[in-house]
Amino acid sequence: MQVREVVEAQKDVRFERAHLTDVGEHAFVLETVFWCTTSDYEKMLDRKQAVILGVRKALDAENVAFAVPRTMVERRA
Repeated sequence: MQVREVVEAQKDVRFERAHLTDVGEHAFVLETVFWCTTSDYEKMLDRKQAVILGVRKALDAENVAFAVPRTMVERRA
């Protein structure tokens, strides 16, 4: 899966870069920068949402599982 391909599939968008920037306790952190070539804020949000969902769909297609951290709460009487 190439993040660049997901970004460039969007209308009015110019890909800048994508980097793995950190490895956290429960996640890899991917920073993706792209520019919307329209000044319409709603369209910009639509493009951002489409990129996020597109990356998620691509990861699902590769059977990449998302870890969900669990928190245990103990009740004491």
